[in-house]
Amino acid sequence: MRAEKRYAKGLTFNASFNFQKAMYIGYGVNEGGPYGNSFTQDPRDRLADYGRSQIDQRFRLVFSHIWEIPWLRNAKGPAGWVLGGWAVNGIVQLTSGLPVTVAQNGDAQNTGPSSFQRPHVATGKSVGRVWENRTIDRWFDTSAFVRSKCDGCAGEGIYLGPKGYGNAGVSLFDAPGQKTWDFALFKEFRPREGHRIQVRWEAFNFTNTPQFAAPSRTLGAADFGRINGTVVNNREMQLGLKYVF
Repeated sequence: MRAEKRYAKGLTFNASFNFQKAMYIGYGVNEGGPYGNSFTQDPRDRLADYGRSQIDQRFRLVFSHIWEIPWLRNAKGPAGWVLGGWAVNGIVQLTSGLPVTVAQNGDAQNTGPSSFQRPHVATGKSVGRVWENRTIDRWFDTSAFVRSKCDGCAGEGIYLGPKGYGNAGVSLFDAPGQKTWDFALFKEFRPREGHRIQVRWEAFNFTNTPQFAAPSRTLGAADFGRINGTVVNNREMQLGLKYVF
Protein backbone atom coordinates (compact mmCIF):
# COMPACT_ATOMS: atom_id res chain seq x y z
CA MET A 1 0.00 0.00 0.00
CA ARG A 2 1.42 3.37 -1.00
CA ALA A 3 0.46 7.03 -0.64
CA GLU A 4 2.22 9.97 -2.24
CA LYS A 5 1.86 13.73 -2.23
CA ARG A 6 3.68 15.19 -5.18
CA TYR A 7 5.73 18.29 -4.73
CA ALA A 8 3.55 21.41 -4.40
CA LYS A 9 4.00 24.58 -2.37
CA GLY A 10 7.24 23.28 -0.93
CA LEU A 11 5.83 20.01 0.46
CA THR A 12 6.10 16.41 -0.70
CA PHE A 13 5.88 13.08 1.11
CA ASN A 14 5.74 9.40 0.34
CA ALA A 15 4.42 6.63 2.57
CA SER A 16 4.41 2.88 1.97
CA PHE A 17 3.20 -0.03 4.09
CA ASN A 18 3.85 -3.73 3.50
CA PHE A 19 2.13 -6.68 5.14
CA GLN A 20 3.65 -9.90 3.93
CA LYS A 21 4.59 -13.48 4.69
CA ALA A 22 7.33 -15.51 3.03
CA MET A 23 7.93 -19.25 3.45
CA TYR A 24 10.97 -21.26 2.39
CA ILE A 25 13.07 -24.41 2.68
CA GLY A 26 16.78 -23.65 3.16
CA TYR A 27 19.02 -21.26 1.31
CA GLY A 28 22.14 -21.40 -0.78
CA VAL A 29 25.49 -20.89 0.91
CA ASN A 30 25.66 -17.19 0.00
CA GLU A 31 22.00 -16.38 0.64
CA GLY A 32 19.70 -15.94 3.57
CA GLY A 33 19.03 -13.63 6.46
CA PRO A 34 21.23 -12.92 9.47
CA TYR A 35 19.53 -15.11 12.09
CA GLY A 36 19.02 -18.50 10.42
CA ASN A 37 20.81 -21.30 8.65
CA SER A 38 21.86 -21.63 5.01
CA PHE A 39 21.12 -25.36 4.63
CA THR A 40 18.80 -28.04 5.96
CA GLN A 41 19.46 -29.90 9.19
CA ASP A 42 18.63 -33.28 7.66
CA PRO A 43 19.39 -33.48 3.91
CA ARG A 44 17.00 -36.43 3.61
CA ASP A 45 14.08 -34.56 5.19
CA ARG A 46 13.99 -31.07 3.72
CA LEU A 47 10.36 -30.54 4.75
CA ALA A 48 11.49 -30.50 8.38
CA ASP A 49 13.11 -27.14 7.54
CA TYR A 50 10.02 -25.63 5.94
CA GLY A 51 9.04 -22.44 7.71
CA ARG A 52 9.13 -18.67 7.62
CA SER A 53 11.80 -17.23 5.39
CA GLN A 54 14.72 -15.52 7.08
CA ILE A 55 13.65 -12.33 5.28
CA ASP A 56 10.01 -12.61 6.39
CA GLN A 57 9.67 -9.09 7.74
CA ARG A 58 5.94 -9.16 8.44
CA PHE A 59 5.28 -5.41 8.76
CA ARG A 60 7.18 -2.53 7.22
CA LEU A 61 6.20 1.16 7.19
CA VAL A 62 8.37 3.81 5.52
CA PHE A 63 7.51 7.51 5.50
CA SER A 64 9.69 10.16 3.85
CA HIS A 65 9.05 13.89 3.55
CA ILE A 66 10.52 17.18 2.36
CA TRP A 67 9.08 20.51 3.53
CA GLU A 68 10.40 23.86 2.47
CA ILE A 69 9.06 26.06 5.25
CA PRO A 70 7.26 28.94 3.52
CA TRP A 71 7.52 31.62 6.23
CA LEU A 72 9.74 34.52 5.16
CA ARG A 73 11.27 32.41 2.40
CA ASN A 74 11.56 35.39 0.07
CA ALA A 75 12.08 38.03 2.73
CA LYS A 76 14.93 40.50 2.36
CA GLY A 77 17.29 41.89 4.93
CA PRO A 78 18.15 40.41 8.35
CA ALA A 79 14.75 38.71 8.75
CA GLY A 80 15.21 36.80 5.52
CA TRP A 81 18.79 35.84 6.35
CA VAL A 82 17.91 34.52 9.80
CA LEU A 83 14.31 33.25 9.54
CA GLY A 84 13.83 32.52 5.83
CA GLY A 85 15.02 29.68 3.63
CA TRP A 86 14.62 26.82 6.10
CA ALA A 87 13.65 23.28 5.06
CA VAL A 88 13.33 19.91 6.79
CA ASN A 89 13.28 16.39 5.50
CA GLY A 90 13.37 12.95 7.00
CA ILE A 91 12.78 9.23 6.69
CA VAL A 92 10.85 7.23 9.30
CA GLN A 93 11.05 3.44 9.23
CA LEU A 94 9.01 1.10 11.44
CA THR A 95 9.60 -2.60 10.81
CA SER A 96 8.92 -5.87 12.58
CA GLY A 97 11.87 -8.09 13.47
CA LEU A 98 13.40 -10.75 11.28
CA PRO A 99 12.84 -14.41 12.19
CA VAL A 100 15.31 -16.21 14.45
CA THR A 101 16.24 -19.92 14.31
CA VAL A 102 17.64 -21.55 17.45
CA ALA A 103 20.70 -23.80 17.17
CA GLN A 104 22.77 -25.78 19.67
CA ASN A 105 26.53 -25.91 20.14
CA GLY A 106 28.69 -29.00 19.92
CA ASP A 107 28.19 -32.03 17.69
CA ALA A 108 25.60 -34.07 19.58
CA GLN A 109 24.16 -35.35 16.28
CA ASN A 110 27.55 -36.50 14.92
CA THR A 111 27.08 -34.56 11.68
CA GLY A 112 30.21 -32.43 11.90
CA PRO A 113 31.04 -29.09 13.49
CA SER A 114 29.89 -27.08 10.45
CA SER A 115 26.35 -28.50 10.46
CA PHE A 116 23.48 -26.42 11.80
CA GLN A 117 22.08 -28.59 14.60
CA ARG A 118 18.82 -27.61 16.25
CA PRO A 119 17.49 -28.61 19.69
CA HIS A 120 14.15 -30.10 20.66
CA VAL A 121 11.21 -28.10 21.95
CA ALA A 122 10.63 -29.29 25.51
CA THR A 123 7.52 -31.33 26.25
CA GLY A 124 4.57 -29.09 27.09
CA LYS A 125 6.29 -25.98 25.74
CA SER A 126 5.49 -23.88 22.70
CA VAL A 127 7.39 -21.06 21.04
CA GLY A 128 5.45 -18.15 19.51
CA ARG A 129 6.59 -15.24 17.38
CA VAL A 130 6.52 -12.92 20.40
CA TRP A 131 7.01 -13.96 24.03
CA GLU A 132 4.93 -11.78 26.34
CA ASN A 133 7.55 -11.86 29.12
CA ARG A 134 10.51 -10.94 26.94
CA THR A 135 13.26 -8.62 28.17
CA ILE A 136 16.68 -7.63 26.88
CA ASP A 137 18.25 -10.25 29.16
CA ARG A 138 15.81 -12.98 28.15
CA TRP A 139 14.18 -12.33 24.80
CA PHE A 140 12.51 -15.73 24.51
CA ASP A 141 11.67 -18.62 26.82
CA THR A 142 15.04 -20.36 27.02
CA SER A 143 13.50 -23.19 29.08
CA ALA A 144 11.49 -24.21 26.01
CA PHE A 145 14.56 -25.83 24.40
CA VAL A 146 16.47 -29.01 25.29
CA ARG A 147 19.53 -30.45 23.57
CA SER A 148 18.99 -33.07 20.89
CA LYS A 149 21.40 -35.95 20.18
CA CYS A 150 21.72 -39.00 18.00
CA ASP A 151 21.24 -42.55 19.30
CA GLY A 152 24.38 -43.59 21.17
CA CYS A 153 26.13 -40.24 20.81
CA ALA A 154 28.11 -39.06 23.81
CA GLY A 155 27.19 -36.10 25.95
CA GLU A 156 24.00 -34.57 27.25
CA GLY A 157 20.80 -34.51 25.26
CA ILE A 158 17.62 -36.33 24.43
CA TYR A 159 17.36 -38.86 21.60
CA LEU A 160 14.07 -38.85 19.71
CA GLY A 161 13.92 -41.39 16.88
CA PRO A 162 14.38 -42.31 14.25
CA LYS A 163 17.40 -40.07 13.58
CA GLY A 164 17.73 -37.85 16.64
CA TYR A 165 17.59 -34.53 14.84
CA GLY A 166 16.10 -31.64 16.80
CA ASN A 167 12.36 -31.10 16.36
CA ALA A 168 12.51 -27.33 16.89
CA GLY A 169 11.42 -25.67 13.67
CA VAL A 170 13.08 -22.83 11.84
CA SER A 171 12.29 -19.12 12.30
CA LEU A 172 10.26 -19.66 15.47
CA PHE A 173 10.30 -16.13 16.90
CA ASP A 174 11.14 -12.57 15.90
CA ALA A 175 14.20 -10.47 16.62
CA PRO A 176 13.49 -6.93 17.88
CA GLY A 177 11.78 -4.62 15.41
CA GLN A 178 13.40 -1.43 14.17
CA LYS A 179 12.15 2.13 14.73
CA THR A 180 14.35 4.78 13.15
CA TRP A 181 13.97 8.44 12.20
CA ASP A 182 16.64 10.12 10.09
CA PHE A 183 16.17 13.89 10.18
CA ALA A 184 17.76 16.82 8.38
CA LEU A 185 17.50 20.60 8.70
CA PHE A 186 18.61 22.89 5.86
CA LYS A 187 19.15 26.62 5.57
CA GLU A 188 19.75 28.38 2.26
CA PHE A 189 21.28 31.78 1.68
CA ARG A 190 21.20 33.55 -1.67
CA PRO A 191 24.04 36.09 -1.64
CA ARG A 192 23.47 36.99 -5.29
CA GLU A 193 21.52 35.83 -8.32
CA GLY A 194 22.46 32.34 -9.42
CA HIS A 195 24.38 31.60 -6.21
CA ARG A 196 23.23 29.57 -3.21
CA ILE A 197 24.88 28.65 0.06
CA GLN A 198 23.30 25.72 1.87
CA VAL A 199 24.02 24.75 5.47
CA ARG A 200 22.96 21.18 6.31
CA TRP A 201 22.53 19.55 9.71
CA GLU A 202 21.69 15.86 9.54
CA ALA A 203 20.99 13.37 12.32
CA PHE A 204 20.74 9.62 11.81
CA ASN A 205 18.66 7.73 14.38
CA PHE A 206 17.52 11.19 15.46
CA THR A 207 15.64 10.02 18.57
CA ASN A 208 18.71 8.07 19.76
CA THR A 209 16.57 4.95 20.20
CA PRO A 210 18.55 1.70 20.64
CA GLN A 211 17.96 -0.65 17.70
CA PHE A 212 18.65 -4.02 19.25
CA ALA A 213 20.03 -7.02 17.38
CA ALA A 214 18.72 -10.56 17.76
CA PRO A 215 19.49 -12.42 21.00
CA SER A 216 22.11 -15.12 21.32
CA ARG A 217 20.40 -18.13 19.76
CA THR A 218 22.75 -21.02 20.45
CA LEU A 219 21.66 -23.46 23.16
CA GLY A 220 24.65 -24.14 25.39
CA ALA A 221 26.10 -20.64 25.13
CA ALA A 222 26.46 -18.71 28.38
CA ASP A 223 24.43 -15.80 26.99
CA PHE A 224 21.68 -17.92 25.42
CA GLY A 225 18.58 -15.74 24.99
CA ARG A 226 20.31 -12.45 25.85
CA ILE A 227 20.60 -9.44 23.52
CA ASN A 228 24.19 -8.22 23.43
CA GLY A 229 24.30 -5.53 20.76
CA THR A 230 22.58 -3.27 18.28
CA VAL A 231 22.22 -3.27 14.51
CA VAL A 232 22.17 0.52 14.08
CA ASN A 233 24.49 3.02 15.74
CA ASN A 234 23.12 5.46 18.27
CA ARG A 235 22.49 9.00 17.09
CA GLU A 236 25.05 10.24 14.57
CA MET A 237 25.12 13.87 13.45
CA GLN A 238 26.95 15.71 10.72
CA LEU A 239 27.15 19.32 9.59
CA GLY A 240 27.78 20.29 5.98
CA LEU A 241 28.20 23.38 3.83
CA LYS A 242 27.45 23.48 0.12
CA TYR A 243 28.02 26.34 -2.34
CA VAL A 244 26.05 26.17 -5.59
CA PHE A 245 26.77 28.55 -8.45
